[in-house]
Amino acid sequence: MEHRIEIGRICRLQIQTSSLKAGPLRGRYYDPAPLREVSWLDMNIDGAVAIVDDMSTLDVHNMTHPATKNRSGINAISVGFTTHYDRMRERLDNHLMDGIAGENILVETNVAVTLDQVSGGMLIEGDDGRRIALTDISVAHPCVEFSRFALDDRSAPPLAVSETLRFLDNGLRGYYAAVHSLQPLRVELGDRLFAIRHE
Repeated sequence: MEHRIEIGRICRLQIQTSSLKAGPLRGRYYDPAPLREVSWLDMNIDGAVAIVDDMSTLDVHNMTHPATKNRSGINAISVGFTTHYDRMRERLDNHLMDGIAGENILVETNVAVTLDQVSGGMLIEGDDGRRIALTDISVAHPCVEFSRFALDDRSAPPLAVSETLRFLDNGLRGYYAAVHSLQPLRVELGDRLFAIRHE
């Protein structure tokens, strides 16, 4: 039997037009400048696309992006939660604004969301009846560059970076998901997100 548990409503949608890691290989740093906030996303098996500056624009994790960061479909779509940002700001700094970690979909909620809660999949549902199944849920592990950004210190010592990586892991940074539709499915601000439990 399948049960739906409402997590919250989508409050922010965005795409990454290019990689958020900038600089030379040994001096890379996290730069959120390529993030673009949008009012809707179209998603399919390849990833996300949206209109940016009146042009159809691929997310950098879309399989068809010329410089794609897609890892065999694992990270085509990403989902984050406002409560997780609250925890980040409590421990780190107020410069960690909602959405700055780069997820495509940010959900406003009052609960922490664990992998166990969403491992059975997630469902996006619009008030007009649109439904999008998100499957193959996995943890979006944080990177060293984002951890240094979270610490607001590009030259943070290794121990501080390691501790921050552990803190941001296990879903705090968010989750990756896949959409298996070949046709584009639209997600809009205000759509509801549910966790799917199979019993």
